[in-house]
Amino acid sequence: MNPSRSWLSRKGSRMVRKIRMAMKKMTMKGILWAMSLLAAVLSPAFGQDNAELSKEELVDQRFFELLELEGMAGAGAYVDSLLQVEPDNAEYLFLKRIVVGEDMEQVGYYLQKSLAADSLHPDALFDAAVYEVYVNGDYPEAFRYMDRYIRHYPDEYLGYLRRAQWNYALGKEQECIADIVSCAKVLSGERHRDLWEKAETLNDLIFTDEKGFTEQVYDAMRALLDSGYDSPFVYNLAGALARHLISDPQWAMDIINLKPLLDMLKTQEEKYGETYFNTQNQIDLYQHLGFYPGVMHCLDRILEKAEKLETDFFFKPFLSADGSSMTTRETYSILSSSMAVTYQDRAIAHFCLGQMDETASDLMSALDACELLYDLGYPIEIDGEIMLEFGKVLGYLGWGDNDVKSIYESASNLDSTLAAAYYYIGMQYKKMDSLEKAVEYFRRCIEVSNEGEYVSETYFSCWEAAMIEDDKDLQRTFKEKIEESIGESDQYLTASCCYYIGEKEKAIDCLSGAFDHSFRFLGWLEYDPFWDGLREDADFKSLLAALKARRTELLRQLGLQAE
Repeated sequence: MNPSRSWLSRKGSRMVRKIRMAMKKMTMKGILWAMSLLAAVLSPAFGQDNAELSKEELVDQRFFELLELEGMAGAGAYVDSLLQVEPDNAEYLFLKRIVVGEDMEQVGYYLQKSLAADSLHPDALFDAAVYEVYVNGDYPEAFRYMDRYIRHYPDEYLGYLRRAQWNYALGKEQECIADIVSCAKVLSGERHRDLWEKAETLNDLIFTDEKGFTEQVYDAMRALLDSGYDSPFVYNLAGALARHLISDPQWAMDIINLKPLLDMLKTQEEKYGETYFNTQNQIDLYQHLGFYPGVMHCLDRILEKAEKLETDFFFKPFLSADGSSMTTRETYSILSSSMAVTYQDRAIAHFCLGQMDETASDLMSALDACELLYDLGYPIEIDGEIMLEFGKVLGYLGWGDNDVKSIYESASNLDSTLAAAYYYIGMQYKKMDSLEKAVEYFRRCIEVSNEGEYVSETYFSCWEAAMIEDDKDLQRTFKEKIEESIGESDQYLTASCCYYIGEKEKAIDCLSGAFDHSFRFLGWLEYDPFWDGLREDADFKSLLAALKARRTELLRQLGLQAE
């Protein structure tokens, strides 16, 4: 996506303004007004502490000031002047290894001198370990240095984190898990409470999506909670790991796993209140269960916090580890992107509850937030998705074909949704009996789709083009391709394709397996007009009733209300 390009065309902008006036939507007004106060609010809240600094800290501060103001030459001259007075000072030698830049041989030389100095600089142990791995590829020597560093700094989490990463790279999973546990224990202490809600800290400890290993780490975090290390960070890490596990078909629908997870999220909220990560973890679980009243409750709470400018909730996960304050532009961007995602998720929840007017209103609010992000110079990948969903919902609400087509044309200005937008433009031309133009856009959709990254709209475009042009070979090839996909992981997509080409029985068979590990798409079956042609089909009605009964029973077991 090109950040310099407007997020929608001039024509699209006029259309959105027209729709905004027509819908008389005021949802974002209060939030956008409140955001103008953020600079004043956040400055005292997130400013840097000006405590008295030691001699070493003053040297470091001056060094990095010069590095920023005068570059490597100014910082280097400063260090050289220090070394003339104290040539064996480990601190100065340690800084010198920065000055030599890309000369790895010189970096290693000054690291060794710093390590050999009488006043050993313990941080040089960390850098020497990193040097041995990434320059020399010597893991045994790196572990020797890192072990010494951890002995010097047993309450610093970075040593455990780096050692865990290397153990994982070497296939030593149990040693890696032990280091993750040690890291989590350290991060549970009051000394690191500023890191409890840091997204980067949390993400650093998510090594892989591989189910077996992720489940072992998740179990280790649960064991930590049971043993008393119940800090917000351990809860956050356990919740983040569970979000990865939820997407695995072998784990997701097991009540033995889901009930402890739900209880853990509720316990965390009772102990520490509503936090960013806990709320996101709850939303993901409720979406997985198809429990949209719960999703809606969480999203509404997020909007309430935005209106009240609860800065800890929104901004603490994204603050720099050094405690430096955020710029006004950064605070606007974080809140705007959060609002875009929140309104998009709430639109999906409304859609899955059959509330189309509310869906359109929330998508409009999401587009408002995206527009503000573009004004700030930040592109956002979901804006094209929102445009496409907005166009579909307006079509469901009876808006004119030309108006809806204009929305799709706006989405086609974004690289992330170009292929799908071409399909929907083609469908609008087909509805208006402009078959030649329809085929043109169906062909465009196929051409810009990357192999292996096909979306459902690409499959639909293939079929539409083959049908309009009466291409029997392409129709046959398409059917064979769909047949091959039956039984694969994305059975909802396969079912959609089967139904699209008139294979009703195969579509229902695929849908029967599509909900084995998640009820996320059940709302689509209930309310998406895409499935309207099956609404009165006895087999479809029977399947839908069975799925709803299964979900109701699962929610009952979890202590949640089905309605």
